[in-house]
Amino acid sequence: QNHRDLHDLIMTEGLEYKQGLQRELYITIDPYEIWKKVGDTSSNLEYLYELLEDMRLAKVTIRYKDGGDSLGGIVSVIDRKYKAIPGPGGCVLERYLWQVTISPPWMKLYDTEIKVRCKPALALILRMRSGYSQAMARLFLTHKQNMTMKFFDVLNALGIEREARQVRRDVKPDLDLLAQIGITFGPGGTVGYEKKEGLVSFEDPRRRKSSTGAKS
Repeated sequence: QNHRDLHDLIMTEGLEYKQGLQRELYITIDPYEIWKKVGDTSSNLEYLYELLEDMRLAKVTIRYKDGGDSLGGIVSVIDRKYKAIPGPGGCVLERYLWQVTISPPWMKLYDTEIKVRCKPALALILRMRSGYSQAMARLFLTHKQNMTMKFFDVLNALGIEREARQVRRDVKPDLDLLAQIGITFGPGGTVGYEKKEGLVSFEDPRRRKSSTGAKS
């Protein structure tokens, strides 16, 4: 879930967004602020860099109906010395903003297929202690209507192979946060979802403007 959390954060909490001619997206981030929102209060940014490097090495392939394809990672470039800014409290003379470049293949997929934008709900998701809770939240937030599912079916949809009892124990500390998103556990092993206004938006995936506001 850390990769997904980081992806969602840089796509919504960047300081500046610029889109290139090939649809690549240049995002300026404050790595310390992003890292704090991921939930790590340490000043060691190496793990943040490792997550971005994993996203750079990830394989994204788009195959076109008329032949040909586009191949790339999610992230194409990570510049850790993009722009110097004053250090906090005068203890450090300067530190650096980073620039993360999102690859053209991923931006094509992101802007044409990924319809759900859950920035308002992201703060709640990031506070959840269990990755299972975060996965459930993202699953239900993709639905526009209220719904009820068997807990076993939820686990199958998420590809979770652990016993339901173990998963329920793991998500127990997050029940209040799940309820704020609209997810509650009912009788008979059911999970209900009641859509909460303002937590998620659904956008037309055919539009030519990226979700960040940068124009292609």
